[in-house]
This record gives sequence, structure tokens and C-alpha cells, in this order.
Amino acid sequence: MQIAECRTDPKGGVLSGGRFFALAAAVLGLTTWLGCNDALEPVPGPAVEVQVSPSGTSLSGVGATATFGVVALDANGDTIPLPAVTWSSLNPHVATIDENGTATAVASGQVTIAAEVDGRLSYALLTVSTPEAGPVTSWSVEHPPAWPLEFVWGASSSEVFAVGWRGTILHYDGIGWSEMTSGTAKRLLGVWGTSPSDVFAVGEEGTILHYDGSQWSAMTSSAGSHWLEAVWGTSSSDVFAVGGEGIILHYDGVQWSEMASGSTNSLGSVWGTSPSDVFAVGLSGTILHYDGIQWSEMTSGTGHYLFGVWCASSSDVYAVSGGTILHYDGTGWSEMTIPMTGFLRGVWGTSSSDVFVVGADGTILHYDGTGWNEMTSGTAHRLEGVWGTSPSDVFAVGWEGAILNYDGTRWSDTMSGTGWSVVSAWGVSSSDVLAVGEYGTILHYDGTHWSEMTSGTGWALLGVWGTSSSDVFAVGHMAWSSWPEGAVLHYDGIRWSEMMSATGSRLLAVWGTSPSDVFAVGWRRQSPDWEGILHYDGTQWSEMTSGTNWNLTSVWGTSSSDVFAVGGGGTILHYDGSEWSEMTSGTDWRLLGVWGTSPSDVFAVGSAGTILHYDGSEWSEMTSGTNWNLTSVWGTSSSDVLAVAASDDWLQEGTILHYDGTEWREVTSGAPTGLRSVWGTSSGDVHVVGDHGTILRGTR
Repeated sequence: MQIAECRTDPKGGVLSGGRFFALAAAVLGLTTWLGCNDALEPVPGPAVEVQVSPSGTSLSGVGATATFGVVALDANGDTIPLPAVTWSSLNPHVATIDENGTATAVASGQVTIAAEVDGRLSYALLTVSTPEAGPVTSWSVEHPPAWPLEFVWGASSSEVFAVGWRGTILHYDGIGWSEMTSGTAKRLLGVWGTSPSDVFAVGEEGTILHYDGSQWSAMTSSAGSHWLEAVWGTSSSDVFAVGGEGIILHYDGVQWSEMASGSTNSLGSVWGTSPSDVFAVGLSGTILHYDGIQWSEMTSGTGHYLFGVWCASSSDVYAVSGGTILHYDGTGWSEMTIPMTGFLRGVWGTSSSDVFVVGADGTILHYDGTGWNEMTSGTAHRLEGVWGTSPSDVFAVGWEGAILNYDGTRWSDTMSGTGWSVVSAWGVSSSDVLAVGEYGTILHYDGTHWSEMTSGTGWALLGVWGTSSSDVFAVGHMAWSSWPEGAVLHYDGIRWSEMMSATGSRLLAVWGTSPSDVFAVGWRRQSPDWEGILHYDGTQWSEMTSGTNWNLTSVWGTSSSDVFAVGGGGTILHYDGSEWSEMTSGTDWRLLGVWGTSPSDVFAVGSAGTILHYDGSEWSEMTSGTNWNLTSVWGTSSSDVLAVAASDDWLQEGTILHYDGTEWREVTSGAPTGLRSVWGTSSGDVHVVGDHGTILRGTR
């Protein structure tokens, strides 16, 4: 028997859509008693397709509402009348939705609205702006940049100094590291002392600093514009500093004076055993020796730049170059056999049977008096300097603020946070924010502090986006392949796992409308051909036809049929749900970020201070007032928009611009370095991430 359904006029029939009662009536023959005189209609089967409308819409203001509807179809393609719908918001922090499909705005952002009928899901995207909120009024540095560290030295295990770029001097007291006031922004390359109250640091353009136990002060060096690469001595009145073009300075306790080195090759390191037994090494295999009277050149047997030297005794000296370790036995220099080829930078030891060498990609070698063995460092950071107090207390420092400590058994990372550049941020709420960056860096903010997540990869992660705390995508590339391969990670609320991206090129950004409608963009590749856009349908990633020859850098939209992608040469593409087409941008500058509040209010930013605005009809250029490269744009409304910037010089400070609906202005943020991404939940809760692990927080 075919199940039938009794329907009455929608205005008067109390049983319209009642499947159970219609079935009972058909069985008992009670249709007349129930007031049904119409012919029995077939009851639709379960839904096989669900469509939410509108597929995307925008709300302005907290408390504003929008009502969504559903069309459900059965296997025959027939519309199911009055289907039972379960509504949900994948992010109630942005908007909630009731049982009738009415969504209410809570905060600025985008939220996926889900409708479920008979186990079938469909989605729509809601964009919320909050024009009633004021702009950020205060910026603070949540995580300062971790500048590259060049060298480390200490007087004891609780008096350790590390120096690096931008005048960085860190001090370790046996418990933790803290930053000291150096009084300079110059790059510092070497540090050495005789005690905790007699420490010297040298660096860029002849910089020499001295620490007396209370403060650092500049010394007169006579080095001029020459960079000083290293410092070492035997006492407070017998200190040597070496650097560019063969310069060697000596400090006698009163003043610095230049010595005759006999060489014009740059010198990168100095070490010795006594005032009359000092070695300096440098460019083109240069090795100089000081006998207390004069410097003379030694035959090294190599043409490589020697970056480090250390002495166990006058007849047991080690020097390291790009991929070579030399040993001096008191008679001559010879090359040692090492278990790898790599870029070696620093050397130090406690004895002839306990020597450490550090270098690029986290390389650490150990010599036990018989042979060199590679150690597990646990880091991919480039290591520059090594020093310790004993075989079981050794420090190694390097780029991105890396600080490792060896306890005689294993190396551990003592660095707080990350020093890798963080290039993209996205979140669910003020207590659930994610940021991704170089070497698989994924950070999570819980509303109080940032912590590092286990990504399970060393890939460069360049974009992050999701629909909820348990559905997040991160894209990037495999950092060390000859041609960077595209990479996609997915987070299910418990762990990050690798997805198949179906591309052989790097991915730069990701965005979507739902768990089954995600776009990723990146570099275009000609062999094999790939046009820079991937789409994820909830099951697999597939390539899309973009029609452009330019690399794409950012993607954003308001619905599955209103998506914008931007990239090189002023490229702006638009997707209408069927195909991508190119828009007229009016600029040739590379565009790096795109964001908006509605289909008729979209901003794009890029190189040389470029800012474009789309009003639903055409793109027009705005006056930014800066020539910096604008890397990201985000806001809470059309009158509260932020754009962040980074210079091509990664040592320069970053910039934040604000748009109040009338004009763009630079704001005082205290950004210490280049900024790469901005995201927030409101104008009182904004996160900006950037180079060297920099994280800023904007509040109101």
C-alpha cells in the first residue's frame, strides 16, 4: 500500500503536513470524519537534498535579525512540505539561530548557519558588522619579536648573556630569560666577559657596549663603520675584538686601540688560551695567530669562510666553516671527518673530548675525542653560537630567538613562545584564536595567553580559516622541496591532520562558507598546469579553472556564489557559483588581502600602500597615505576597518592603518616589526601577528 497524506487548505486545515494522522486516516477510512474531502496525495520520502536560502546575507548591528528558509527535496525531486528542520549556528559567538530559522547578530564576523532535514545538511553564510562599536584605542605587545640571536656567553649557570639583532641582549638568571636595556638598535654579534659585572658586547658599525652589573653603556671603539663580529679576552684589561676588513681592536682596561692584523679579510671569531696565544679566523679560510707581540697568518688549507674558533689548549684548536671542521695540533691545521654536510657556525667545548659545533637547520655535532656525532636538537632553527659552564650545562642560540639548553642527556628548547614569523590569524571567539606561520607553527590563544599546538609538520603555514573550533583548515607549502608543494592541514577539535591538497604549488590563503564549501588559493603553476584555486566539497579537494596567469594571495566572500580572490598584477577574480571571472581593479600593484562586510562593501589591500574599495558595481582606489606593503585587511564594519603593513626590510617596524568610513589614518601601535595579518571579534578585541613571532593586541 502506498502511504498517502491528507492535506487541507493551509489557512484552515489543522492537519496539513501531518503524516501520521494521514496514514491513520487512510487505514481506518476516516477521511470524511477528519474533514478531508480532497484526494489522497503520496507522502514524500526522506529528504535527499536540502537548500537553505538565502545562501548568504549580511546583518548590521548587534541584535539585528535575518530569517532563513529551507527547501527539501525527496528522491523524486518533489518538494517536501513543511519539513522538520533542525537549525544550528556553527559559531554562536557571532550569531545565534532559533528553531524557526531566525538568526540574531551577536558580534562582528562570519558564521555558518546549518539546516538539517532527515539527516541531510545544508549551509548558508551570515556576515555580521557592528557599526555601533568604536575603534581600537589601545595597542599592546602580547608577544615581542624574537630577534635572531648571534652569540651566548656567561659567568656561571645563573649569569648568562645572549646577544642578537636590533640591540637584543637577554639575561638568564638560572630560572628564566629576561630582556635587558642595551641602549642601541644595532645588531650585536658577540659577547664575552670576565664576570657578571664586566661584560663586553660588540656588533654593527663598530658598536661596543660594556655592562658593569647595573647597566649597559656605549664605549668609544675607533672601529669606525667596520662591523665587529666577535670579542674575547683573558682579563678586563686584555680584550680583543675582531671584524670587517681584518680589523682587530685591543682593550687595555682604559681604551680601545687598533692592532695591525696584516690582513684585509673580514674576521668572524676570536678565541685563545692566554694573552700570547690568540687565534682569529674569517673570510677565505683566514687564520691569524697572536703571540703576544704580533699577528701572523697561518695556513688553513681551506678557502671557506671560518665562522668560529675555540681552543682546548694551544695545541688543540677547532675552527668551523660552512661545512668543514678544522683542527690544529700545534703544528698544522687539518680537516676532520664529520658525519654530515651542512652550514656550521659556532664551536665551543669543555675539553678535547667534549666539543660542540652548531649550525643551520638545528644542526648540533658533538666530538668525544674520537669522532664527531650528530645530536638531536629538536629544532629547525639556524643556530649561531654555543657556550656552556660544563658538559651538562650547554647553551646554543640562533635565529628566531632560539635558545637551547643541554643537560648532559638531551637538548631542550628554553625559548618562550615562537620566533618564527606568524603570517595568518583567525578565530572563533575572544578565547579561541589561532595563528599559523613558518615551520609548522600553530599558536592558540585561550583568552589569557598564547600556547603552541602540535601541528605534526614542518611546513610553512600561510593561511588559516574555519567554521568552528572543530573544523579548521590551515594551508601552506612543504618548505624544503625544490618546488614548494601545496599543503593542507585540518583540525577536528582534537588534533591536526594532513589532507590531500591535489596541488603541486604553494597555497597562501583559505576561506569558505561551510565545512563542504572551502576555497584555497596560491601560486599558479604551468607544469603540470594549475591555475591557483582549489575547492573542497567536504570530501575531497579539486582544482578550479581561474582563467588567470597571476599568483593568487587571498580569498574572501559573502556566500558560495559571491567569492573574491586577489593576487599579482592587480588581479581580482569573482566567483558567482558557476565560474570565476576577472574584474577590473584599476591597478597593477600586487594585492595581498581582501575582506568586506557585504557584497557591496569589499576592501582589497596590497603593495605600495594600495587600497581598493568595491561598492557592488566597480572597484575604486582609496588614498592610504602610505607606501608600505599592506598585507591584510579586516574590520567590524564599513566605518571601522584595519589594514596592517610590513616593509620589504624585515627589520623595519610595522604599520597599522584605520578607516573610519571617511579616510585612512595611521595609528600608533608600537609594532616592533612587520605585520602580516589582522583578525578580531570586535573593535575591543583585535589580534595582529607578524614577523619573528610578534603578536599585538588591540583593545578599547
